[in-house]
Amino acid sequence: MGIRNKSIVADSEFEEVDVGTGDEFLAIVPWKGQIKPPSNFKRAAKDATLAPDLKIELEWVHGYRGSNSRNNLQYVADNQMVYYAAGVCVKYDPVSHTQSHFTEHHDDVTVISYHSNKRWFATGENGKKPSVFVIDSTTMQKVVELKGNGI
Repeated sequence: MGIRNKSIVADSEFEEVDVGTGDEFLAIVPWKGQIKPPSNFKRAAKDATLAPDLKIELEWVHGYRGSNSRNNLQYVADNQMVYYAAGVCVKYDPVSHTQSHFTEHHDDVTVISYHSNKRWFATGENGKKPSVFVIDSTTMQKVVELKGNGI
């Protein structure tokens, strides 16, 4: 089939058929005609400035940064593993199958180094003003933050 001047030329009969005018908008974004809001949906007021009353908590990290990195997984105190994925440092306990997280990084973590006492480790991130955090592996709390000026 060929299209010519808003008409369709039928291959078998070679006659023009008027297709009329359509909604060109749906040709550009065809999903608009298929997606409908939920029946109980209420749009926020235009002057709404308050954030929603929600608390989001990280439960589990699925993944591990294994590409472009070295020495990025280590056993720490109590035979638990510490590694990173995206901007999160994860401590995984293989016995209880639980995780605890350090989430104060502002960009992707790209390097990790472990102290010989297996209690502390340091992580560094990407970014214009990257930070290095020294973290206590038993509590997953920040010991100190070192901020850089970038390059």
